[in-house]
Amino acid sequence: MATKPSENRNVLYVPDQVTKLPAVAAALDGIRSRSAGRLIVDTSETPVVTKEACLLSPRTCDAPLRGGLYFKRPVAGGYCSTAFNARSNSDGKWYMMTAGHCGNEGTVFDVYQPSTGQWHRVGHMHAQRDFVDDDYGIVTINNVAGWRPTRWVRVYGSSDTVADNSYPIYGTSTSPEGTRVCLSGARTGSSCGDVVELNYRGISGGLARAHYCHGPGDSGGAIYSYNRARGIHVGSGNGDDDACHWGLFQGIREAERNLNVHVYTG
Repeated sequence: MATKPSENRNVLYVPDQVTKLPAVAAALDGIRSRSAGRLIVDTSETPVVTKEACLLSPRTCDAPLRGGLYFKRPVAGGYCSTAFNARSNSDGKWYMMTAGHCGNEGTVFDVYQPSTGQWHRVGHMHAQRDFVDDDYGIVTINNVAGWRPTRWVRVYGSSDTVADNSYPIYGTSTSPEGTRVCLSGARTGSSCGDVVELNYRGISGGLARAHYCHGPGDSGGAIYSYNRARGIHVGSGNGDDDACHWGLFQGIREAERNLNVHVYTG
């Protein structure tokens, strides 16, 4: 079972061949009738695991690799969050974007997979910058075939959002003042609010400030809205790192440009 935010309805995934069984067909008819249109039955052949493998706390997930997950540093200690899958503009290699302050070059990161009950290595920090108004980095994806990186972000159910394990990113965008943006992070989950300041601390092209909830461990989390990648969460604008205001994020297009990658959109 999944949620389809665009229609505010639930989706029940049932393989097409199974629906041909008389007993199953009768059961589905009864479910449709009782749901009064609030349930969609999807008979596509897409394995359920690709949409439904993000079930445990903390913010964990099976492949496909996506944004909004718990990104553990087994050697350096602590954790951050994943933002968006990206590809190199020069050689097409795969990376996961995150905050630059999450680790120096060479720092390794793991993600927990509920299906195996184990932490699995994603890769290491390939390039990063964390200086004044810049805070971005890219982590190698070593086992691309195993991780199957996608354009998805995991959106958590909250007062602002409807849960969606496979929220698609179709492009990138800037975030002018007044733009509503959302964070998906390993600590807070999902929270949304309006952009209230660009060029934070008076630095042109620097960080943006917005009203959304955040806390330690959300660094590197995906900032998005309207199916567009907009930034990478990097911290707080007033020193309070566990609050529902003054969230700071790095603009995604500057990060793409300086890291020579592009957010993967399928």
